[in-house]
Amino acid sequence: MAGLWADLFQSLLVPTPELLWRAPGLGIGRDAQTAYSNLLGRYMARTYLTECERVRVLVPLDVAKRRLEGTAYSVGKQPHSQGYEADWIGLDDHGLVICEAKGTSEPSDKPWRGPWHSWPQPLQTAIGQACRTTVFADYHRRVLPARRWAIATRWGVEFTGIDPTLLAWHDDGDALPQRDYRALSRLLLKADLQQMMSTLRISDDEDVSSDIRPSDIPPDIHRFLGLRDPDLRFAAAIGPFGVHSLRSERDLSQVGDYIERNMDFAVVILSARYISAALRGETVAEERISVDGRSATRHGLTVIWSNLPAAGEEPSTEQR
Repeated sequence: MAGLWADLFQSLLVPTPELLWRAPGLGIGRDAQTAYSNLLGRYMARTYLTECERVRVLVPLDVAKRRLEGTAYSVGKQPHSQGYEADWIGLDDHGLVICEAKGTSEPSDKPWRGPWHSWPQPLQTAIGQACRTTVFADYHRRVLPARRWAIATRWGVEFTGIDPTLLAWHDDGDALPQRDYRALSRLLLKADLQQMMSTLRISDDEDVSSDIRPSDIPPDIHRFLGLRDPDLRFAAAIGPFGVHSLRSERDLSQVGDYIERNMDFAVVILSARYISAALRGETVAEERISVDGRSATRHGLTVIWSNLPAAGEEPSTEQR
């Protein structure tokens, strides 16, 4: 279904560098517009927080709650508060972060800026959810300090005169005690790793083990992908065919067939250094693997696109 979704959203976008939707907006009908706006708004918020605000890891709230069960930590609401909780629990270099994201394609004459009385309703709602969500420690429910983020995205729609806008709000929380920071790092990074590996069809729902075997990758995959870095541990191909984990020579042969058929797809790689660091509750320094200008790397995850031009080549109109 991945290719169908990609084609759907591409057909709804105006062919400009900006994220501008064709009229009447993202999706057909109010329900679809609301659902798609919120879904894609979350991706924009994650990108902003990890690229611009040094957020190291973000784990969906329900995943974090399951991971914290049976530990000294838990997630809940502020006492006597009513309403929904935030989207994510995570960590930055400073300490704990609690984040909520909203998205909308509703036209509005009101400016998207502060102070409070001028802030749009989606941002105010997101602030409320972020502020009522709390992480507790110990069985005495000690409240942990956290930096709270609320991100609102307004999508631009052609002919409306509204520019695509992302508005971010945060409050500064105190630093976590080192003991809590180390413990939450181990728990949240492992939860994030498990979710990533499940998405790539690399593991089932059982806990990620530190027993990472060399047999988890085909021997010739480095040569096949043109990689010099021996740190590759897990890989999967993602495209119109869905998600295809690369674990055998037969898998590589199948990817070769995709190339011969000129299909657009990406190969996603997870490094052993990141896995080992995540299991220890640490993150590795960002590294970049260059494959003729066709790749990007972030926090141990590398994506190589099959349809991007090599360095020095001119991209086609469709690739632009």
